[in-house]
Amino acid sequence: MAKEVTYHIINNRIPLSLRLPERVVTPIDEYAALNHINRTEAVLHFLELGLEAERRQNEAASLDSLQSKVDEILGILKTR
Repeated sequence: MAKEVTYHIINNRIPLSLRLPERVVTPIDEYAALNHINRTEAVLHFLELGLEAERRQNEAASLDSLQSKVDEILGILKTR
């Protein structure tokens, strides 16, 4: 019989265990100490920054692609 896995979610958060290099953890711990927050909050802060940066990069690429298509269409219309 398979063992059922349950997760204890606190404030809509899912527990996660990571093994990170010290070079990554040290600045996170420093940030946490400077901002009087715990390590989890600091990790979450940097994860959210990274996710937002990724979203912005994808958004910028989409806008660049759209601008390129608009420029192409305007070029075609000008030659008619």
